[in-house]
Amino acid sequence: MKKDRFFYVAVLTVLLAVSLYACGGGGDSTTTTTTPTTTTATLSGTAAKGGAIASVTVAIKDKNGSTKTGTTGTDGKYTIDITGMTGPFLLKVSDGTTTYYSVSTATGTATANIHQFTDLIIRNWYKVKGADIDTVFSSSGALSQVPTASEIDTIAAVVVNIISSWLSTVGLDASTFNMITSAFNADGTGFDKVLDNNTVTIDASGNVTVTSTDATTGTPSTIATTSITTDLTGGTHASGTYTWNSTTGVITMNSTSSNFVCEGPSLGTDTITGVTIAATTMTWADKGDRDSPTTWTRTSGTATAGSIVGTWTATGGTGNSWTLTFNVDLTFSVVGNIVSCGSITSSAQVANNSGGRIDHVNVGNVSFSENLSYNTSLYTTDNGSYCGDGCSTGFLDVPDGTNNVVVYQTATSTPVSVGSLGSFVAGNHYAVNIRNVSNSYCAELWQKLDTTTHFNDDTTRVLISTTCQGASQFDGTYTGSWTDTCPLCGITNATGTFTITVANGVLLNYQETITSGGFGIKFDSGTVSSSGAIMGTGATPSQCSSSPSTFTGQITITSTGGAGMTMTYSRTASPEGCGAESGTMTATRM
Repeated sequence: MKKDRFFYVAVLTVLLAVSLYACGGGGDSTTTTTTPTTTTATLSGTAAKGGAIASVTVAIKDKNGSTKTGTTGTDGKYTIDITGMTGPFLLKVSDGTTTYYSVSTATGTATANIHQFTDLIIRNWYKVKGADIDTVFSSSGALSQVPTASEIDTIAAVVVNIISSWLSTVGLDASTFNMITSAFNADGTGFDKVLDNNTVTIDASGNVTVTSTDATTGTPSTIATTSITTDLTGGTHASGTYTWNSTTGVITMNSTSSNFVCEGPSLGTDTITGVTIAATTMTWADKGDRDSPTTWTRTSGTATAGSIVGTWTATGGTGNSWTLTFNVDLTFSVVGNIVSCGSITSSAQVANNSGGRIDHVNVGNVSFSENLSYNTSLYTTDNGSYCGDGCSTGFLDVPDGTNNVVVYQTATSTPVSVGSLGSFVAGNHYAVNIRNVSNSYCAELWQKLDTTTHFNDDTTRVLISTTCQGASQFDGTYTGSWTDTCPLCGITNATGTFTITVANGVLLNYQETITSGGFGIKFDSGTVSSSGAIMGTGATPSQCSSSPSTFTGQITITSTGGAGMTMTYSRTASPEGCGAESGTMTATRM
């Protein structure tokens, strides 16, 4: 794990000399001098990467190129006197295998921690500026570019949003905890636990991967893969082409360029519905980008109701602001000042991968219809068109915890209750993927790490849970192969293939084919638990009635939404002279 942090310290030295001269016949002259006073300043903090970075050098470089060093203790803590230096400050620590940077834009004595996330923040700042922090720190002379506090805060807000659920887990408030200036101990608790279980990797192209490790199972999973390219000079921006249908009130925006991480259009096509344009104002339906604007004010262009051409501005509840321009040539551009990635409630989108028509889906008390609706102005029942297999909505805030999922095939059809999904954790983005299994709807809850892509294009998503309509998430038909062996002699008795159906958690319709040997595995019946565990029994041969066979196994949902089955089979030797048998069975859901 990396820790980096800049400290900005302004050292004020006041020298005051006052000379008093009294003039007069025979008078004396008197001079009074005040002794110079020097203000002492220090930078201190904790260097950690999932455990203290102990007994290593911490180097500090100030705005003018002056440097000082100190050493971390066994607890990773350091304190360095920076009296006489001028901020902002860059900090560097290396343990021989990993180097981390940090930054401080404070004035006077301050805290500057160094870890993988401070390293990510300041590396990104220099990347945006077209520079490399390794080169900048090792060069001589004054720093050619230094960050401001607001610029560092802008990037830090994006990073905090990625790990907000982890901060919540250890009892930290993402809205108040500062990864650079908030003191912590490298003792495996609190923020150090977050560092223990999250790693940051930055490749040669600047692409960032954050990997989270389950504290209980030790299983790692990617929680974010992104290239944080916040434009700190010209703002976060996007551009492309658009269409405006004043009859239906729909704007379609195709962004061919975008560096929005949140709260703005991503690359690709985006549809805004429910748009009303008056002379000086424009309103549209909530796009669900956490803090995205719904009310705009026209600042230039012809003040004509229904006309979209012109420049519009809007502000959000968390301090974000946007300037959006629609041009006559059907091109658009938008610049945003994004200071926060929205509220810390859960947000979700819905994706339709059912292979069929869906009008809208309710997640808890929130209805999702954008890109899912059967729009008669775009599609007709004659050609059977529908927006399916990959269509995904914008993000809307949903209640935290567990939410019921209800699918409406048409606007007036009977609602289909699919089941409950959870847990939705505050601060995270999710996708609810609707698919079809054995002619029934299933809903999958995925943590959405790359919010700039459509669901089917997001290679970073992580499956959280699955529920299926009136049944089990593991329902479906499985096909695979089996092998039967003699445990005592280790010889393979027979091999073959099989199919089996899981319906409502029950194993049904077992069929097998023998490809070698003279007999097969005699499976009879079984069940699948809510966790995917399999318990089954086998038909007992008449000549071996006192040694029934047993089956145990597991069905696992894969990262792509498929399912794999594994089972082991065993039968002990019987007094009737039947030898022991064992077998393995593996299959995947068709």
